Amino acid sequence: MKLIAGIFIGLLTIIQTTLPIKESSRDVEITAVEATSTMDFVNEKTTLVMELTIRNGYHHDIKETTLVLDTYLEGVFQKRVTLLIKDDIRHFHTQEVKVTQVYDEVYFDEIDIISINTLEKTFFQTYQLIISSALFYNFILFFMWSVFNRHQNYILSEIKDVLIYQWWYFLVCVLVIPVVVNILGLVGRFQFMDTVYGWIYFLSVLITFPAYYGLLMLYHYVKER
Repeated sequence: MKLIAGIFIGLLTIIQTTLPIKESSRDVEITAVEATSTMDFVNEKTTLVMELTIRNGYHHDIKETTLVLDTYLEGVFQKRVTLLIKDDIRHFHTQEVKVTQVYDEVYFDEIDIISINTLEKTFFQTYQLIISSALFYNFILFFMWSVFNRHQNYILSEIKDVLIYQWWYFLVCVLVIPVVVNILGLVGRFQFMDTVYGWIYFLSVLITFPAYYGLLMLYHYVKER
């Protein structure tokens, strides 16, 4: 059992550190922009406060968003600057953001958004919680099996017989329950059920189950030897 727990923790660690975030040129939808600039001629700076709505219409979470802005003072171009938004924006979510940035040695009363660059999270970083939940679900299944096995004192061949002759338990635990949980997790977002991204939890359960089962078989093999 300690071996299974160690593997579970190891898998979570791998998922958390798999692949760095990556830069992407994908456009995000920005609406309802309200910008207020306050010029401070004494300290030679301008403070820009922006309130905007960002919609991430992609399957990956966004870690950061960078706006490239052209600044103008009374209609005259001054300088090209950038505005960094560090708010995480989940996949297929819309979020209202308020950000404040101070620009030294530049004055402006008007801005124009030139381009938008995003820093995306990787697949595993985006769906880390879902995949971790699937790993934990299988961990609970095999923990319960371990407790049951300790009372029944099963051997390797008897475990196989249980799975063969009581196959309905296997189907309920590995297929039915994960499907129901996955559907409940998509309440209000049922349009994603026709994509693989909407079934990540279910697929993660199916993929990790053989790994846990293999560890259980290995444990019994070593124990019987």
